[in-house]
Amino acid sequence: MQSLVLGATLALAVSVAPGANTALCLRLARRRVADALPLIATAALTDCCYAALGSLGALRATHLNAAVTAWGSAALLVLAALLVWPAQKKIRPIGAASLAALNPATAALWVGMSGTVISAQRTSVIHPAALALGALLATAGWFLTLSYLSSRLAGRLFASERTDRCFSVALLALAVTQTAARLSL
Repeated sequence: MQSLVLGATLALAVSVAPGANTALCLRLARRRVADALPLIATAALTDCCYAALGSLGALRATHLNAAVTAWGSAALLVLAALLVWPAQKKIRPIGAASLAALNPATAALWVGMSGTVISAQRTSVIHPAALALGALLATAGWFLTLSYLSSRLAGRLFASERTDRCFSVALLALAVTQTAARLSL
């Protein structure tokens, strides 16, 4: 039970932080929640995988070399931009899901928290599974709640095409600043 709660707590620490995934979820769900489901599923599965890898000690290797983390973040940002940017006027759900999986901020946060995951490790084989399940459920729950609220408040959040363009520029700026912050660490 402790592992499940720990996984959920760590995943919420990653998911609740404002970032590209949050912005995309708000944008995709403005008409209906179903449009954000690919993003939600991908973000939840990504956190689940990071929690499992962290509990197995696989994320500790990235602490050894800052250059690997810096270049990895830059590569993930370029891949995400290539997948999302070509979508003319609107971001397609599959492009948003790709961005969720390749988000360098998510990777950096999980790598940073891997020490917490490892220090709480139990000798049981159930620990990694419970940790991953907690992360999956918490991330999915957070983004489903966020997308529901977005769909209910859509008229107030995105009233015009001009607001939508400003949102696209803000989303790109957010991704760049997050990556720049991770590169400077």
